[in-house]
Amino acid sequence: MHCLIAVSHKQYKKAVDRNRIKRVVRAVMFELMDDINLILKDKNKDLYIALIYIGDKKINYKLIKEKIIVFLQRLLNYENNKENTCNATIDND
Repeated sequence: MHCLIAVSHKQYKKAVDRNRIKRVVRAVMFELMDDINLILKDKNKDLYIALIYIGDKKINYKLIKEKIIVFLQRLLNYENNKENTCNATIDND
């Protein structure tokens, strides 16, 4: 799995703030990487993700971890459904 992380320069003028958000997201992705790679290896697939943070609030580790887990679960469920049916979509909550 490969991940690109970008943070809006307009929202966060200081590089310190942008780098902190990237560091938190990178730490979460590193923690989840082993589990994701096992799933992908079983399916013989590779995954490229671009995460773009455009929010105006600073985030903490716990919140971003919850959001990334939900995102990855939806993505993997979409892939599972896509293999079984042709009309799979992701619901926007």
